[in-house]
Amino acid sequence: MSYDNDDNFVNLDLIESAPYNRGKNRRFYGVGRALFAIVAQASFDYGDDGFILLKPKTRVREHFSTDMGAKEIGNGKQYIDTTSAIQLLNTFKGDDSNGK
Repeated sequence: MSYDNDDNFVNLDLIESAPYNRGKNRRFYGVGRALFAIVAQASFDYGDDGFILLKPKTRVREHFSTDMGAKEIGNGKQYIDTTSAIQLLNTFKGDDSNGK
């Protein structure tokens, strides 16, 4: 995964799962969502309200739309807004001993 902070969003340059974590016979489930959640948290930490800009490969566009909440903006680009970023983070939110 590679990302950087822009003026009002995080630019997600690259995100990949290992070959053994792809398809129906993947070894671990939820790795991609976890990576997106890390970037969403970074966007909030930078003060960008969870906004993420990405230009996915054609074969994963629909997956990013349905599973990550990405929306089309043209030129082959998608974005994740505050609502979708919060949903990604809530996937991994849980109670811990610190009450967070």
